Amino acid sequence: MKRFKIAFLLLSFFCLTACNTTYTKPNDTDLEYWISDRPSRELLLEKGYKIIYGWMGATEYLAPQYEVVGEIYDNMYYESNKPKEYVSYVIGGYPDCSDESGVVHVIVTDPKIRVYGLTMESEQSIIDGKMKELGFKQDSKYVGKYAKGRLTVRISSAEISVDFQTTNREHIVY
Repeated sequence: MKRFKIAFLLLSFFCLTACNTTYTKPNDTDLEYWISDRPSRELLLEKGYKIIYGWMGATEYLAPQYEVVGEIYDNMYYESNKPKEYVSYVIGGYPDCSDESGVVHVIVTDPKIRVYGLTMESEQSIIDGKMKELGFKQDSKYVGKYAKGRLTVRISSAEISVDFQTTNREHIVY
């Protein structure tokens, strides 16, 4: 019976830590939202976010401090309307694609924006050290790609992206 209690406690602890799908926004970031945040469409539009069309099963929002560029068709913005430097948030089902919406992908091309205290202009050795310190594992095939649980962070001189790997329990095809 004692072994059963110990095994139960260990299993409970594992599920509470490994199965956790809430990610706390780091203090050393300039992003307004983080993975698992659930801003409503109404709130984002009220704050001046612009919808960037083109995603299947998700919606991308361009942060309000960035202006769209290029030709605009039917008052709708697309990938080609993003400025060179920007921050955008992709809102989709979280943690499963059929669940209530949350931030599942963040894209940063603005070199001034910090994520985990790092920018696109940070030196690779500094990036590697910081990500290792935070418990991320570096991808052996791709420089600048780090994973921790279902969270993937990519940092290059062109872009920072933060992704949450959603599940698809219902096998929804878009």
